[in-house]
Amino acid sequence: MVGAMSEEQAQAATDSAVKGKAAVRLHLIQRLEAAGLVRPGRVSREAFEAGHRHLCERLGYMTVDNLQLLAETLIDAAKGRDWPTEAVIVLAARSIQEPPPAQSRAMTWLESVEGPKAVMRGDLVEVYRHIRRHNRPPLPWQMREIAEQARENARRLQIAEEWLVSPQGLRDDEAKWRAAYLADRRAAHELVERGNQKRAGGAE
Repeated sequence: MVGAMSEEQAQAATDSAVKGKAAVRLHLIQRLEAAGLVRPGRVSREAFEAGHRHLCERLGYMTVDNLQLLAETLIDAAKGRDWPTEAVIVLAARSIQEPPPAQSRAMTWLESVEGPKAVMRGDLVEVYRHIRRHNRPPLPWQMREIAEQARENARRLQIAEEWLVSPQGLRDDEAKWRAAYLADRRAAHELVERGNQKRAGGAE
């Protein structure tokens, strides 16, 4: 399948995720603790620790510098000793560094059975772009427009491929469009493949 991850790529992605989580705990959570922020009394210890683990998952994409900036931003904005809510932390994090599209919660829609359906329909890239733009899956009434865009893009890609091997070559603007389209196709297929692997693992 196009976009399928090799074992090396999968291992690299796992290693990166582990490092990202460790960075969040070191540069954000431990920094806030060192600054004196504590668990609010209304939050149980179990929920508090679960929240920390969830933050490590959600913010693992951030660079060390940005995690440090996020920590200082939250410390400066603190009005007491209570630990900031997840909503406050995530909102501040997004203002500093947007998560990559593949880490958007909305993108997990393509990891579900809807991903292979989009592949079969031929509108995977267009659905992926819709989710990236709106941060949510398409609504039923939007699927017609997506289907029309998919048909237009498929024809445009076919023409681009024909020009690419012609003596005249491909115009710069069309070459850029083709490169962006293929990059989005690879990213979308990786999400679908990730979902396929999860379902296959669960079936064993």
